[in-house]
Amino acid sequence: MALPYYSTKIGLCLFVMESNIIPNWNNHVSEIPQIILKDVLNQLNRDLIKAGIDEMDKNALMKEWEKEKDSLVTTLSSMLTEIYAEKEEKWWNLIYIVDLPEIVMRGLILEGLEQKMNEIGKLLLIREWQKVELKRRFIQ
Repeated sequence: MALPYYSTKIGLCLFVMESNIIPNWNNHVSEIPQIILKDVLNQLNRDLIKAGIDEMDKNALMKEWEKEKDSLVTTLSSMLTEIYAEKEEKWWNLIYIVDLPEIVMRGLILEGLEQKMNEIGKLLLIREWQKVELKRRFIQ
């Protein structure tokens, strides 16, 4: 596949997105494979620490995931709501560090962030899954 003139990094990203090698925004968090869930939660914790937010208990989240996959999103969204209410600056730092798409965030801001925390939690997990998949496929 010949790409028009792009930097190597942009070209690789376009190829990866077009070839469905990594998860996209239409995936559901229940599709995260069990074997990489720990890596996804480790990535989330690294980003939480970078944003100045306390880590989440990975073992408790793994147990929650085993019972019901959507409960992980619920737990994450309640944590996000709490952070947004108490430390809005740290919340925005997390969104920046995780690198959620600006266009998606604009839409959610217009609809009201506090009412959309469940959706943001889902997007955050999918983005962390994307990071893990990219590392697995291209760095190893």
